[in-house]
Amino acid sequence: MGFLLLEMIIEATIRLPKNIGPTITMIGGILLGQAIVQAKLVSNLLIIILVASAISNFALTSY
Repeated sequence: MGFLLLEMIIEATIRLPKNIGPTITMIGGILLGQAIVQAKLVSNLLIIILVASAISNFALTSY
């Protein structure tokens, strides 16, 4: 479930306009992540792993 959320955030970053895309997707990711944790669908550790994965995905795109 978490990796599906990560893929949707990456896809939204690609498709939104460049000047607002990253801001909206980060705010959306924070809000969705908080809601998922509060609903006890995933643990805090999974959200931390997903964030680390997303950051490395955006940092190493040329690799």
